[in-house]
Amino acid sequence: MKILIIIATILILSFFAFADEWHPEQGAHFVGALGLTVVTYKIAIDCFHLTKWQSLISGIVVASLIGIGKETLMDSKIGEKDLIVDAAGIATGAGILMYFEFDGEFKNWK
Repeated sequence: MKILIIIATILILSFFAFADEWHPEQGAHFVGALGLTVVTYKIAIDCFHLTKWQSLISGIVVASLIGIGKETLMDSKIGEKDLIVDAAGIATGAGILMYFEFDGEFKNWK
């Protein structure tokens, strides 16, 4: 059941993110946000010895702040589509981490 929820969330976010035109920069936003989420999680686990949940939240927060910071500082405006694609990448990264790292902790989650 949880895999269906994760896949449905990814598909819904992807639909809204890519409903208009596709630009190569949006692919970079998606992959960058996904990568930042996963890498920050692994750094938080391995280097700072945080719990899985703390590490997951850390990954989400760091990827969100970098995405918003890049849009406001470097692009001098907030692009809605870029932030939606960032959110889709973060959600995908979080979903992947939850599926592979939290396998035994969701027995009661329905």
